[in-house]
This record gives sequence, C-alpha cells and structure tokens, in this order.
Amino acid sequence: MKPVSIKYILVESFNNILRNKVLFITSIFTVCVTILLMGVVGILLMNVSYNSDEMLDEMLHITVYVIPEADEKTLNDIQDVIVSDSHVESSTYVSKLEAYEASKELVGEEVMEELGYDFLPPSFIVKLNDVTYANIFVHKMSSMSNIYEVKYSSESYERAGRISYTIRYVCGALTGLLGVLSLFLISNTIKITVSSSKEEVTIMRYIGASEARIKVPFFLQGGFIGFLGAIISFIIAGFGYNYIYTKLEGSLSEYIGVLELVPIPQMLLVLLGVFMLYGIVLGVLGSFFAIRKYLKA
Repeated sequence: MKPVSIKYILVESFNNILRNKVLFITSIFTVCVTILLMGVVGILLMNVSYNSDEMLDEMLHITVYVIPEADEKTLNDIQDVIVSDSHVESSTYVSKLEAYEASKELVGEEVMEELGYDFLPPSFIVKLNDVTYANIFVHKMSSMSNIYEVKYSSESYERAGRISYTIRYVCGALTGLLGVLSLFLISNTIKITVSSSKEEVTIMRYIGASEARIKVPFFLQGGFIGFLGAIISFIIAGFGYNYIYTKLEGSLSEYIGVLELVPIPQMLLVLLGVFMLYGIVLGVLGSFFAIRKYLKA
C-alpha cells in the first residue's frame, strides 16, 4: 500500500461528512452541548478562584494599632521591627489624620469633627508572604510595648480558605464527570457515523489497507467535528458572558457582597484555548474509541 497522503485523508474525511450529513450535524450538536456544560462550570470555577484569591490575599493583611500617645520615635522603632521581619512582604503606615478621614465615611463628618483625631491610634497595615507565620507575628507584635491592638481574622481566613477549596474541588469533580460523559456521548455519536461505513472499512481491511489509512480520515473527521463544536460553543459562551458582564457592570457587589467578575478579555482567552483543545481532543478520542472495534477483524 502507498503511504497515506494528505490529499487522500482530506478527500476521505470530506466524503464521510457528505455521506453522513445528519450524523455530522448531530455530532457537532453533541460536542457543542457538552462543551457548553463544561464551560458553565469552568466560568463558575474561574470566577470563584478569581475572587477567592483576592479575598484571601486581603485577609493576609494584619493591622497593628499603636497607642494614640505614641511619639515619632516610638512609631519609627515599631516600623523598624516590622520591616526587619523576613516574613513581611509590605507594610503601610496609616497616620491619625488618615484614620480620621477614613472614619468620616463610616460615622459621618459632623461626628468626627466634634471628636477630632487625637484619640485615634496610628497603625501599620502589614502583609505577610506566608500565612502560616501569621499567628507568630501577631503574638510577637502584641507582646511589644506601645501596641494598642493587633487585628487578624485567622478564623475567617481559614473558613474562607476551606470554602474556596471545597468549591474548587466540587467544580473540578463536575468538570471531570462532564468530561467522561462528553467522551461517551461523542464516541457513541461518531460510532454511528463509523457504523454506516462498516462495509467500506471491512473491505479495506481485507485488501490489506493499513490501520493508519483507515483510521486517519475518521480521526480528522472527529477532530473537525470537535473544532466546529468548540467554535460554536465559544461564540455562545462568549456572547453570554459578555452580556452578563455588561449587564452587571463587571461586579456582583449589588447581590453578593464585594465580588468582581473575571474581565472579559481574560475570560474569553481562557475559554477559547480550553474549548478548542477540549473539542478537538474529544473529537479525535471519540473517533478512536468508535472505530477500534472494526479493526480487530
């Protein structure tokens, strides 16, 4: 037998499509639906990860409040201790006046004008590079003199972390299950297409055609089905996400606290890459499982 030519592969793949137009369209629809289902789970997972990472990052901040009477030397000494700690990624000093301005938004300008700002403690907002060191750092700063209070929500951080990881694992498991289901559905759909060419495959086997000569056109056909299904899924998911993002103005803060949606360009780039890869791989694998039993003769 002659080596398999690209022209032969393309012609055979195209002929298979023409002979089975209805099954071809059905296969694309199957791929499209299954990828869209996975896309919905993937979009949810991306947004959960996007927000949980930022929220957990914010929770790594520890606020060190200094006594209101602290002079400049005391503040400099405390800042030196903080900055010299190797686990401190960054620190920001908040003066009494800055705290006063921030308090105006919380309790009202008139109230704060009566109270003044002398009673407010200056503070340092510290970000650590290792959350496991947080409790040690809190104890270290609390034991220092001239420290009024050290605030760190360790329980909230751990609870938020557990919720975030649980959601990620659940979404990951759903994605895996949908992947198996998708492969099963696509394989069975393409299997019908292969069945319609069973006699042709059997004849080619008896005349000595190589497995590659028989398989490759079906693989290409499966990959093409996956490609088209992925493109259609991407268009639907892209328009849908763009509509939701625009409608909500990129945020769910009106409904569920301070939650931001993943920016459209970032989401579309990920969806395009994942959909294309997943669609083509599913199509080729579906063809592989569908045709292999006809090559055992």
